[in-house]
Amino acid sequence: MKKVLIIANWENRAPDIRRSLLKVDKSLKISTYHAFLREEAPTVAKFDAFIISGGPMGVYQINKSPYDFVLAVVELTKQIIASNKPLLGICFGHQLIAQMMGGLVVRDEAKEEIGWTKMAVLEPVSPLLKDVPREFETFMYHTDRVAAVPKGAKVLMKSGQVDVGALEYLGKPIFSVQFHPEYDESTGNAIYASEGHPKAVRKVSETWERNRQQILANFLKMIGIVA
Repeated sequence: MKKVLIIANWENRAPDIRRSLLKVDKSLKISTYHAFLREEAPTVAKFDAFIISGGPMGVYQINKSPYDFVLAVVELTKQIIASNKPLLGICFGHQLIAQMMGGLVVRDEAKEEIGWTKMAVLEPVSPLLKDVPREFETFMYHTDRVAAVPKGAKVLMKSGQVDVGALEYLGKPIFSVQFHPEYDESTGNAIYASEGHPKAVRKVSETWERNRQQILANFLKMIGIVA
């Protein structure tokens, strides 16, 4: 039985990741490290793969309360990277890994994306993007962006606003995406509506469900899970 750890950087970030992973394989054993509750960090050796969730903070805020719990996430992530086990960063997780690996993350309200957003696949041969189309809509909700790509990382996707929509770290099983593959259409629209963005609520392509699940399935293939 394969074991996956979700690193939750804020409340309500882990359940949708968990549900989406179990759609790929019900036999997965999934645990959650509630970092925002300042739980003791788990042992990396106990897990086969890791996912770092999104969160409301920026990487430039993690040295001060209430977001200084992320410093423990940074230390755990260092151990994960050293273990050479598969790691996927989502939204803030994408930004955090990039910053840790030598990139630059900035707040950029001019390139904010809150709404269903088309993204183009630049590297279809990446194992994370196998069997997904060259362009598809995604759930986006961010103001910060990766402005400088870390050395040794390859840009996999971009949107009309953001040039770094997904990254692969060459020679390592590390991937990250700015969008949220854990949210289906109804969940995404509910988030937009409840957080004051009613204009973002709309019907999206029916292929989003297939594409988001395919991306998660591709990640799980790295630990031997075949959907």
